[in-house]
Amino acid sequence: MKLVQAHLDILQEDINTKGWCCLPNLLSKEDLALYTTAEELARTVYYNENMLERRVSYISDESESRRSNAIMVSERKNKELPSIHYDEVLGRVIEPFNLILSLFTNEEISPSSRTMINFQTYYSGSKPVRDHFDGEYLDYEMKDAYTLLLKKAILPQFVAVLVLHNENTEDPNGIVLRSLDGETHAPRLDAGDFILFDNIMFRHSVPILNKPRKIIGFRNFDHNPFQFFGTELFKELNLHPIAADGWHPLKDNYNPGYIKSISSEEATKIMAKFNKEEWPSKWKKVKENNEAVF
Repeated sequence: MKLVQAHLDILQEDINTKGWCCLPNLLSKEDLALYTTAEELARTVYYNENMLERRVSYISDESESRRSNAIMVSERKNKELPSIHYDEVLGRVIEPFNLILSLFTNEEISPSSRTMINFQTYYSGSKPVRDHFDGEYLDYEMKDAYTLLLKKAILPQFVAVLVLHNENTEDPNGIVLRSLDGETHAPRLDAGDFILFDNIMFRHSVPILNKPRKIIGFRNFDHNPFQFFGTELFKELNLHPIAADGWHPLKDNYNPGYIKSISSEEATKIMAKFNKEEWPSKWKKVKENNEAVF
């Protein structure tokens, strides 16, 4: 996906004025070949027990209607957090998103900063995905098969999606954005189209799709993200929702809470501590429950 200055100008204007932006027809044949190779790497070479245990790859979401593989990629080695690095194919995949992220944060992206790329395939009759915000979910509780209570997370400000394939012709044919005041946007997203949106300002969902669709999602949890605590945990920690402490309420129908903008260094410390102190026991349960299938 090649971005020229005209694309960046449009992105900057639209994000600054309405919080989301679509760029049409950015996919070339060369791009499609690159992303196809990258997807194959994520689902084969880099999807194994070692990569899952290290939290380089994430457990594949496989069902009759959907398949998803997520992997952490950085240009260079991150000494504190795991990633795939020095991979020519995956490195090229994250370049455009890093360029966009640096534009909106007015700060160069560190070569060791990790971007999560998520390859998702929706089959015919795929189940809907309800309103949510994206994040690195560090602690949560499943209330039932469909209800997740989020307790703490790292949230990226921006999320991007590139559509690789889409046979759905009815509207909406992909992502639906909903602002906090209830206004919805359902831009048409066909093969080659790219959307960027503010993850704090909008919730996003996906309706039932009657025909196949394939996308790549981009998120960066390392570069100046937000720290999130659910409302209950926030009170338990005796934190104070006042601007002086940096905390602000985050409205959400399912997971309300509080967020605070944090530095890349703070985010790294939080996730490194999680990987060291909490992930080993969680990984043990994953193995005991046979949640990771190869």
